[in-house]
Formats: sequence, structure tokens, C-alpha cells
Amino acid sequence: MTDSMPTHPLIEQLIEQHIIFLEQQFLDTTYLQQEVCILCQWLGTQSVQNLVSLDQLQSTLRHLFIDTDLPQNTLKHLGIRLSEALKHPLNQTTTIADIVHPLHVDDLAQYTASKSTQRQYLIAHITKHPAFVNIATQLIQQVLHDYFQNHLNNNSSHVSRFMKIGKSVLENVTDLNLSHAIQQYLEKNVSKLAMLAEKTLNQQLSNDNVYELHVQMWHQLKNTPLSHLQHYIDADDLPQTIPLLHQFLDHFRHSPFFAQHLQQGLTAWYLDHENKSVLDVLHALGTTPEQVSQLLEQHLGQILQQFIHDGSFKIRLRQQLHDFYYTPSTLDLLKKI
Repeated sequence: MTDSMPTHPLIEQLIEQHIIFLEQQFLDTTYLQQEVCILCQWLGTQSVQNLVSLDQLQSTLRHLFIDTDLPQNTLKHLGIRLSEALKHPLNQTTTIADIVHPLHVDDLAQYTASKSTQRQYLIAHITKHPAFVNIATQLIQQVLHDYFQNHLNNNSSHVSRFMKIGKSVLENVTDLNLSHAIQQYLEKNVSKLAMLAEKTLNQQLSNDNVYELHVQMWHQLKNTPLSHLQHYIDADDLPQTIPLLHQFLDHFRHSPFFAQHLQQGLTAWYLDHENKSVLDVLHALGTTPEQVSQLLEQHLGQILQQFIHDGSFKIRLRQQLHDFYYTPSTLDLLKKI
């Protein structure tokens, strides 16, 4: 309809009555419940492939997870909210045991303890790494150095006199002082040190010992207030660290690796569910049509009420009804009444 088109009083009254009728329907809780119920029942009879194709699903999720960038302002506010959560006064009186069930900790302990093959593989790679060997070498050297120094400086000890003699003999024979001799020995036996470390760690981290370690840590930590997290996480830095961490995630989600896995995962899911009904998919997600209906009734009803009460519904509907009633075909029908 154009602004220059003449209006008809009767048609204008029809439009007003039509608007009133629809507003009353959408504000009627019983009517809305019935419509939502009918919609959910219909969805339950439809298969996944009838509602969405694989291409549509892949395009939508690619847009959500790859093509759409999260605004920096959103990341900043996320950091602020997390910072406030860490500083919340409730953390002072809430302990780890208040939010973590001990049975779940026991399940985790048993699961971790049973992974001996993975644990041995990890220990082997750690102990053979040059950084580990270097740290272990320096630690052993420092401990031995401190031990000898403490005894050599103890003039009242008989052991001290014998150690001084031994130190003097060693340095005369090797032309090295004690610290250099120890360092040279450790450097020559790096592979032996790594093998010894691997063997010792595997012995100390047996299945039973790993389980007991979990239990001991739980008893030590369960009464710790959540406010102690601030010792490990600087709450004031979160508005800066959250965007920094997002950089890594952002690079990952734009990588061909993620895109390929997303596509393959969606394809596998779709092929497995395309002939299943929406009802089956809801059950797989742990929900029911009744629960979906309740959510839609509650939230859709509130939205529609607000949309109607502020006049937006009437403005939008009036234009659509004008376009309908003033079309030539509708005018011809009205003339026949």
C-alpha cells in the first residue's frame, strides 16, 4: 500500500478488529500453551532431514564458530565479571568441599590411578627431556655441595676431618675441586641419571600411590576457602589475560585443522541422525518435548506480552494487514460480501 492510496472506513475497522483479535489471542495463556504444544508435537514427528539439510547445518555452525568474531568489548566484560567472581565475599566462607563432591574425587582418583600406561609414557618423555635432566643435575649438585660444605666446616666433627682428607685426595688426583668433580660426573652420566629418574618416578607413582596422593591432596584441600584461588590467579589481571587467551583460541578456530574436524564431526552426526525424529534428538540431549514446551511457554509468553504492550506488535501488524486488505484480490473478495 502506498501513502497516496485512498483508505476505506470499513476496511480500516476490519484492520483494527483484526489487530484486537490477534492481540487477545497472543495474550491468552491457554491459547499460547495450546499453540506451543501443537508446534512441539509437530516437531516431534519430523525427521532431522525434513527440517535442516547437512549443508545448512554446516553453514550455520561454521558461521557461529568460525566466521563470527567475538567483540573485544565482550572479552573485556567477561574478564571483569570473572574478576568480580574471584573477589566475591562468598568465596571467604565457601570451601572446595562445598562445591566438589568427595565421591566424584574418588572416581577421578581411581580413573587417574588406573592409567599406568599413559603415566609411564609421560614420565619417560619428561625424564628424557634435556630441561628435566639439567634441572635434576643442578639440584643434585647443589644438595651434595651443601652437604659437603656443612660437614667440612664443622671443626668439631670427626667425620669432617675424614671428609677434608678425602676431598684433598680427590682434588690432588683429578686436578678438580669437589664441585667440579661432581658436575663432571653428573654430566658424563646424564643418560644413567635419566634412566634412574624414570625408574624411581614409576616406582613412586604406582597405581596405589597415585590413588593415595589424590586422597591426601583432597584431605589437605577440601576445607580450603575458594578465596585462596587469588594466590594463583590475579583477579585484577583477568581483563587483560582473557583477551590474551582468546588469541590462542581464535587462531585455533580459524585453522584448517579445526574446520576439517568440525565438518567431519557434523557430517558423522547428521548421517547418524538424519532419519531420526526431533523427539529422538531431544531425548539424546537429555530433555523432553514437555520441557521444551514449558520453556517456550514461559519465555515466549513474556516476550510477546512485552512486544504487544509497548505497541510494537500493533505497528508491525497494522502495516501487514494494510498490505493484505488493500491488495486487488482481497478488495475483489470484499466487494462480494
